[in-house]
Amino acid sequence: MSIELHRAQGSSRGHGRSLLSDALSLVPEGEPVFAAVSPGNARSLRAFLACGFTPIGSEVLLRPEREQPASAAGNTVR
Repeated sequence: MSIELHRAQGSSRGHGRSLLSDALSLVPEGEPVFAAVSPGNARSLRAFLACGFTPIGSEVLLRPEREQPASAAGNTVR
């Protein structure tokens, strides 16, 4: 699940929670819903927590090691 709100001229207080509630009402009862929320985005994190989401851990992105061009070979950090 992902949402994005753009701050309008008026207050957007409660709009994220309302949007989340509406979206969750479309999910069949008992089905898992996962969301990735940046820990630094406190407003978003509070909205998801208020709607019943529970932190379960963090996400780690791994990618295969790639061959470095000759010019960058000396700058490799491992």
